[in-house]
Amino acid sequence: MAPEGAPAASVILVTRDRKDDLALALDSLAAQPGPFEVIVVDDGSRDGTPEMLAGRPGVVAIRRETSGGPGRARNDGAARAQGAPDPAGDPPLLLRVAPL
Repeated sequence: MAPEGAPAASVILVTRDRKDDLALALDSLAAQPGPFEVIVVDDGSRDGTPEMLAGRPGVVAIRRETSGGPGRARNDGAARAQGAPDPAGDPPLLLRVAPL
């Protein structure tokens, strides 16, 4: 169970140099009913992703200056997540922003 006052779920997005795709994903999430938290782990982007994230209220941004790979980025996001695991005990939702 999540601590009292914690979000019902966590959405963790891991990205690197996919600013435009990430912006679309964040816009879509913003239109969804909550309560949930959105955590974005930027794994060393050099395309303006940090600046775009700075203008997104309510998004928790974790910035890695150099890429540590997707596994490390996922772990960083999961360590920060406050949402409750699902009833089966699985961790919060994890998404990887990738081109369609």
